[in-house]
Amino acid sequence: MAWTLLVLWQAREKARLDGPAFPQQEDVPMDDYQDEILEWHAAEQDSPEPAEDAFEL
Repeated sequence: MAWTLLVLWQAREKARLDGPAFPQQEDVPMDDYQDEILEWHAAEQDSPEPAEDAFEL
């Protein structure tokens, strides 16, 4: 039991000293192209209105 606690404590201390596993990424401002792509994807995800759907069939 003591050996397990020692191993867990050492792992916790190593993680604390090493820092997070994934470094924080900076927020990069979105350019116009990315904004247009997001809008296009959102429009593609929207389901058509029932009248539009019936007309297309």
